Amino acid sequence: MYTTSTKATWAHIDANGHLRNTAYSEFATHARLQFFDDHGFPPKELAANNIGPVMTREELLYYREVHMMENLKVSCQLSKATKDYSRFQFVQYIFKENGKKAAKITLEGLWLNLQLRKTAIPPQALIDVCAQIPKTEDFEWLDKQVRS
Repeated sequence: MYTTSTKATWAHIDANGHLRNTAYSEFATHARLQFFDDHGFPPKELAANNIGPVMTREELLYYREVHMMENLKVSCQLSKATKDYSRFQFVQYIFKENGKKAAKITLEGLWLNLQLRKTAIPPQALIDVCAQIPKTEDFEWLDKQVRS
């Protein structure tokens, strides 16, 4: 399981004194982008290839409150994907310092050709990085492929 670290700061806290709901999504997004960057495909490569990730569905389950200045770990695993990696589903967890789960984020998405504004098969270099994303124990391949 890939994980990255972050901290709940003043800007992430809501009026109730705990992590605001959108911050969970932001931390999950950062972990995914950090994985690609750590594996040789930084955001500038996405732009250079005219491709970008698009979220089609996101579900957040909250388990425990997170408060300001808490150190967190954010995991990143692939739970479903087409064999060409044009469509995907991630399962991510946010862990508190004590190792307990604070939230689960399930995200479905696709790669978008930014010029054609259509679902795209990623370039081979990105496919190679996608193949390295740790997979959940119940990972499954999806049947739907993008037609070239």
